[in-house]
Amino acid sequence: MKWNAITEHAIYIVTVVAHVLWGLQPVFSRYMQRLADSPVPALSLLTVGFSCVLVLYSPKVLLNVILFYREKSKNEPITKARLKQGLRLVWTDFILNWRLWAFGVALVFRTITNILSSRFTSAIYVQLVGITAPFFISFFTIVFMRNTRDGKMDRLTWKTFITLITTVIGCLLIILGGVHAEGHQQEWWQVFTNFTIQWQHLGSNLTEWDGIGIGIAVLSTIFYAGYMMLIKKLRIAMEASNSELIFITTGESLFLFQTVCVVAALVIPSSLIDDWTPWLHLSRYDWFMFFTYAIVLLLFAQLLSVISLQKLGATTVGNTIAIRLISAIIFSAIILKEQLQSMWQLIGSVIVLVSVTAFLILQSRQHKQFIEDERRLKENLEIEEQSVEMENFVADSGEEVTLENDSIQLVEERDQV
Repeated sequence: MKWNAITEHAIYIVTVVAHVLWGLQPVFSRYMQRLADSPVPALSLLTVGFSCVLVLYSPKVLLNVILFYREKSKNEPITKARLKQGLRLVWTDFILNWRLWAFGVALVFRTITNILSSRFTSAIYVQLVGITAPFFISFFTIVFMRNTRDGKMDRLTWKTFITLITTVIGCLLIILGGVHAEGHQQEWWQVFTNFTIQWQHLGSNLTEWDGIGIGIAVLSTIFYAGYMMLIKKLRIAMEASNSELIFITTGESLFLFQTVCVVAALVIPSSLIDDWTPWLHLSRYDWFMFFTYAIVLLLFAQLLSVISLQKLGATTVGNTIAIRLISAIIFSAIILKEQLQSMWQLIGSVIVLVSVTAFLILQSRQHKQFIEDERRLKENLEIEEQSVEMENFVADSGEEVTLENDSIQLVEERDQV
């Protein structure tokens, strides 16, 4: 097997691992907030977790800055004029950029609501709502971005509505299929033989806290859709203005910007609001779970996502987002002891996985078709321009031939005279 083929397979493995780790985030955050010996508040968990990421990643950032300015100084020496230009750039494209601030606000609220949702309800339900994000993104893009093709605004197709309805049905099966008697326990294999939904225990299983948690998860998904829409608008605006700060909208720089935003926004509120004494009473296993959450899930999963997005693109990576639900289901049973209760939940999970994946594949095909149409339109315009140029050239050539014939005729008449 050639090295390129090995590398390609490795990137797909990286993508799968990244999705698995993203699926673990609500599991670990729920453990730290509910099952730890001394449960920690949500804001302090985010502040300490992202601060660890920032500390661990700062040497790499410092190295990149040194190499960047060393390369810049070779071509152009650093002068007062260049420093003033850099400060002016930061003021106009960063501090006064409302899109950047709106993006930061959406990011912070998305992060807060995402971790709060796992405090109030099952990690499976949180991840279940989370993987429906493509539907929200598609809807927000059509409403607010106003994409047009051939003069017509993009609309939700009937295929989109079908996948959305089937996804909702699958979600209801997962939630209602988990209703069981209080204290009910069963072996994992009994899930495949249990087709019973115990409606009489619906109120005791799905409490108002579950409703709050699911509601917060929906709100978190809306913030995520807004965050994705704003980063796209920000990138387009910076490309149009040829801003040198466009690098913060992609890849590693975007990850670092997100981390700084969360730490800067939460360090003061968490210090004033949260009770930090639970951190003094965590057991060794709790600390192990926290550092796994901070290093593996917040740092490592983000970096793997950056690598997979750079190598495969957003379409391919997004098409496998349903892996996160599988990861949440498996590890919720292992870590939180929140396992599936009936075959209806399995059926619902399969429906959600298939419908979300089908929707993403349809979206990617529509995107490819849009790109192909744009390419053909561009080629047609180029052909038309070449045709016009050729006609003008032929017309100019004809005039030159006519003038040349007239001059020859005048010379002949003069000779005859």
